[in-house]
Amino acid sequence: MNPRLILNITEIVRTPTVDVVRSLSDLLEFTVGITSMTDNGDGTYTLGTCNTYHLQPGFTVTIGGEDYVIESVIRNEEIVVSGTVTIIDPTFVAYTPFYYHGTPIQVSRELTEINVASDKTPMVYLSEELKEKYFARDSAIDREVPCRIFFLTQCDFENWLTEDYHNQAINPMRELALEFVELCKRSKLIGKLTEFDINTMQRVGVSTSGGNKKNFANAHLSGVELLITLPINRENCLAPCPTFVVVPPSEGIIWEDMTEPWETYTGAWETYQ
Repeated sequence: MNPRLILNITEIVRTPTVDVVRSLSDLLEFTVGITSMTDNGDGTYTLGTCNTYHLQPGFTVTIGGEDYVIESVIRNEEIVVSGTVTIIDPTFVAYTPFYYHGTPIQVSRELTEINVASDKTPMVYLSEELKEKYFARDSAIDREVPCRIFFLTQCDFENWLTEDYHNQAINPMRELALEFVELCKRSKLIGKLTEFDINTMQRVGVSTSGGNKKNFANAHLSGVELLITLPINRENCLAPCPTFVVVPPSEGIIWEDMTEPWETYTGAWETYQ
């Protein structure tokens, strides 16, 4: 029987940065505790709470299996909702944000196809103009990535005053951004964070190739921009992927020929007959 070489390699597969951010965004789920409930007698209920998170008027929350529309929010004090069933549950889960990534023009084009604003907001949007800085293999950090992450929600360009933008969009989205940073600090995927910046964005638009500016995602959006450099840990962003390659001897390939091209892998050669 002719001898053959079987290459048993372990390919190191990195979690892409867009998926690292996605995994963190998926954890933005919060349970709102109800400290008091008042039936206002007109189909609305005032719920006392210590943390309103990113809740804002116009969105729907599910409490005890029933849907309620948020009518007003006083930050970290109370929420007024409307519905048909008296609320008895002590908690409910806040609606979670959607996650998107890509270039501004491309993502705006894709989201334009979604006509209902509540089907795409609130959103966590990673602008995909990423410059990744990689470190040596003996470093605990695999790469550092400066990120622009937008936390955006729907607003009313026609009728809102400045205070409305802050109370109903910018402040809730700032809370969401800060919660995202806290998740980063607790995550095993992310190394030590030193600093970050948050910029308010009262009206969000995107510049077209012709130099004009139009609404981003064909929606009236407001919120904040998070500027943060993510140090992504090597240990938790790399995964082994075993691969076996059979090399017939007729190809004339020997161990020494293959070590250099496969320098990014770990593994061993085995010779069988």
